[in-house]
Amino acid sequence: MAYHISSRGEAAPCKAEPGNCPLGGDSEHYDTPEAANAAQEQRMADQVFAPVEPKKMKLSELNKQVKETDNAEVLNEGIERGSNRTFKNMLKNENLTAEQVIAINAKSEDEEVKRNALYHKSFPVSEMSDDEFARAARKEYSETRRAPHHLESNDLTDGQLDAYVARSSSRFSGRASITNALSNPDNKLSQHKIVEYGRRDWVNMDAALKSGKYPASEIKNADDNAVYWGNVDKETNPDNLKGYGEWVESKEKSDQSEYIGHRIARNPNAPTETMDSFGKKGIAPVDVYSNPNTSESTRAELKKNYPEVARSARIADLDRETGGIRKTITVSENTSRPYSGAPYSSTTVQLDKESIQKHNLSDSEVLDIMGSKGYNAGSSYDPKTGVFRGSVDSSG
Repeated sequence: MAYHISSRGEAAPCKAEPGNCPLGGDSEHYDTPEAANAAQEQRMADQVFAPVEPKKMKLSELNKQVKETDNAEVLNEGIERGSNRTFKNMLKNENLTAEQVIAINAKSEDEEVKRNALYHKSFPVSEMSDDEFARAARKEYSETRRAPHHLESNDLTDGQLDAYVARSSSRFSGRASITNALSNPDNKLSQHKIVEYGRRDWVNMDAALKSGKYPASEIKNADDNAVYWGNVDKETNPDNLKGYGEWVESKEKSDQSEYIGHRIARNPNAPTETMDSFGKKGIAPVDVYSNPNTSESTRAELKKNYPEVARSARIADLDRETGGIRKTITVSENTSRPYSGAPYSSTTVQLDKESIQKHNLSDSEVLDIMGSKGYNAGSSYDPKTGVFRGSVDSSG
């Protein structure tokens, strides 16, 4: 037996022939009274809670809906009929599109609405003046303490970046991070602007080089603060390493330029041209000799002109002959801290004096073999006892 909902709104048996019921077809007939009642209740609920068309909504209801909805029709109706109150509610909604935010900004004459539209995350950078960009980006930074998303835009221009940096420098302590902008190869920043900011410090330099817009030939003109050994160590582009090399060669001898020269020479990506140039000028001769890209002619000259290079070359030969000269002359080794929590560690190595004599090693060669320069708190070697000591300060 089939059941339907009678004209009185109650579940009742259907007595009509199949297909002839005046109260509906098969889809409105059910196997049990309970199923018929459940279907009726669902229909009534659907009628009660059916969404009102946006154009038929009261403004008060529209004002509520636009705060969170992702329904484009509701949002567009809010723009069409809304008041400044509606717009203020809408601008709290992250679902707004760029077109909708622009429309609100254009339609309203209320300064607060226009300002909130500018600060909305969907307001496009391409529609902002330089000053508007600076205000919007700085506001995001002040609220999140993270680089504003505006800097990642492909539409970012020189004027906008300048305005942001100027606003950051004049109103807040410290300089704003602009690495997101400098590292983006697809924005509208000019090469000149990227070089201008990239040359100022090592963080900017690293970002600017990643964009591919910073010419390697310009590295030689970078400020001292922009040349950092960590960037040199991880650099894989030979052209950039050549640029760093030209920076070293352009400087008067200093602790920084010498140190950077050593780091370049230890980088296996450094080009032959740079290594040979270093070799002629006596920059980091031992490291240049060891670099795989140094020409044989330069190696020969270094070995002839620098005793420390000759010593390094001999040690390298001994390494090959013995399978590791350090291991060969070591009897025992112990590393410890003088007390719990000490900011430094000490290494004591007992060396085999007979092995040292056998290989005719000088005291300076022993120190090189033991890596004496790696112990930043000092190292020593006593040829009488055959004891080498080195200390590493880890206090920072």
